[in-house]
Amino acid sequence: MSEQRVRAHMFVTGKVQGVFFRASTREKAQDCGVDGWVQNLEDGRVEAVFEGPTSAVETMIEWCHTGPPAASVQNVDVQYTAVESESGFRIRRWVKGLCGTNDVELHESLECQKSLNVIALLY
Repeated sequence: MSEQRVRAHMFVTGKVQGVFFRASTREKAQDCGVDGWVQNLEDGRVEAVFEGPTSAVETMIEWCHTGPPAASVQNVDVQYTAVESESGFRIRRWVKGLCGTNDVELHESLECQKSLNVIALLY
């Protein structure tokens, strides 16, 4: 009998940006077999969603209390929500004000494909 699949939505506070928190989270999640995503927030926190077997998600939550070596985690706020069938684990990146919106997620914004192509050419 397989473990129940759960979804945890969390916010991590502290020195958690500019310390490879997102990349380390993705690597750990992939090692644990957890699906979901992680992103930086404008206010300095990191937001993440973990979906998978209960024990694997709990391992990820526990890991986030410490994070990578350069991080200094002050608080982890976790809420369990309904499973949404995430597939794979990704880092979300946001661009403020792209295409006339407040915030647009780069990898999911089909309406902004032309603008993203222009941005890619600039890099």
